[in-house]
Amino acid sequence: MGGYIALEIMRQAPQRVARLALLDTAAGAELPGQTEKRLAFIALAERGNFPGVTEALLPLLLHPARLGDSKLTGVVRSMARNIGKEAFVRQQHAIMSRADSLDLLAPSTARRWCCAAGRMR
Repeated sequence: MGGYIALEIMRQAPQRVARLALLDTAAGAELPGQTEKRLAFIALAERGNFPGVTEALLPLLLHPARLGDSKLTGVVRSMARNIGKEAFVRQQHAIMSRADSLDLLAPSTARRWCCAAGRMR
C-alpha cells in the first residue's frame, strides 16, 4: 500500500514532497472487476480461510519465475500471518474506497506510468 499512501501524502501535503518515484503501484480509482475480486478475498478470509487468500494472491504479488522460491514465498506468507485477517480486511476496504490519484500526476507522467501498470494490486 506504499504507493497509495505516497499519493495520499501528495494529495494532503504536496508542499512537503520534493520528488516522488512510484514503482509498480496504481493511481486510478478502483475498477469494478477489482472490487469484486477484493470482496471475494474478504469473504474467503472471513469464512476462516485467510491462508487461502495469501495463496491466491501470491501470483499477483510475485513474478511467475519466483513462485517456486520457497524462501521468498515464505517471507510473504509470514508477512500475511503477522498482519492478520482483520488488518487485511481493513486494507482492502481502504484500497476500494481510495480517491483516484491520476489528477496528482503531470499528464505526460500519468500516461506513461499508468500504461505500464496493468495488473490488480
